[in-house]
Amino acid sequence: MPFVDRGDASSAISHQFSQYQAFTDFLKAMVEAAQKELEKSKEKEQNEQSEPESKLTHPELTELDRVKESEQQQAMVEISALTAHELVQTNGVGQDGEFYYQSESYSIHSTTPELGEPTFRVTDSEHKELLSFQMVDGKPQILEEQLSPQDKLNFVGAASNIHTEGTEGVLSHSDANDRLVRLGELSPAGTRAAWVAQQLLDGRDDYPPLDKKLDNRYQFSRDLETGHCSITDKQEGQILQIPQVGAVSSTMSKEHLDKFKEIHTDMYRHQQASRGVVQTGADKGDGQIGSKSSGQTSAKSGSKSGSKSSASSARSTGGR
Repeated sequence: MPFVDRGDASSAISHQFSQYQAFTDFLKAMVEAAQKELEKSKEKEQNEQSEPESKLTHPELTELDRVKESEQQQAMVEISALTAHELVQTNGVGQDGEFYYQSESYSIHSTTPELGEPTFRVTDSEHKELLSFQMVDGKPQILEEQLSPQDKLNFVGAASNIHTEGTEGVLSHSDANDRLVRLGELSPAGTRAAWVAQQLLDGRDDYPPLDKKLDNRYQFSRDLETGHCSITDKQEGQILQIPQVGAVSSTMSKEHLDKFKEIHTDMYRHQQASRGVVQTGADKGDGQIGSKSSGQTSAKSGSKSGSKSSASSARSTGGR
């Protein structure tokens, strides 16, 4: 695997600590470079909206600057490919040479022909192909690449945390927001919805617009013996299974993911504001890598009175 799990491979880390530390520092530098690229991209967009192109002045880059920038771009693309490879290899589902990993904002597919090397493809939520590559001697060979500055930051930021904690370590956090902090938009699809379910089932539902946003469509439940939670769409059936530890299992559509992304962001900000927490950067609950929250029993929307059995607790969304 391209990233070493520190818990499972302590001897390898001990043997190659200097290389590990160097790569850790390199990843941090790449995260900073990706952040700067995104800021420059946003600044350029703002300038182009406020001034005609003819009036814009572009600072001249030296040849050394161009080489350095080109190397950084190539490194960010390769790290993105390694991150995609790691996620689909360790958490992908499928069979017969075809596997996929579905995240909050990306799909990663791996296809292996009868003869030849597997091809990996990354697409966004609109099914636009952003990256395709093959692994040759443990290194990504890029075939096509259309990653935006934000995409690169998403992948490089996740890579930094995977490298530090290992994939299993990142996904072992019982709180869905802790996983979201570490993987951002590369968190397993349904991570935001899992956090919302945890809040509702623990009675943290003092967000006034919540029932209107959920539109009396979803049932949230928890098995009191195992602690596993689930979300059921009243029209489609169960769409999300949420174990206490490990990745969620999701069949959520883009519509579901978009709805819960909005609800997650609003609920998280409301909770932080209620606690008097000043939100900066990643503390806004918007999927930017780097913030924390909590989540864990049950009530029924509409009357705040819940129905429980010895095996499970549940909440249905509805008008108050």
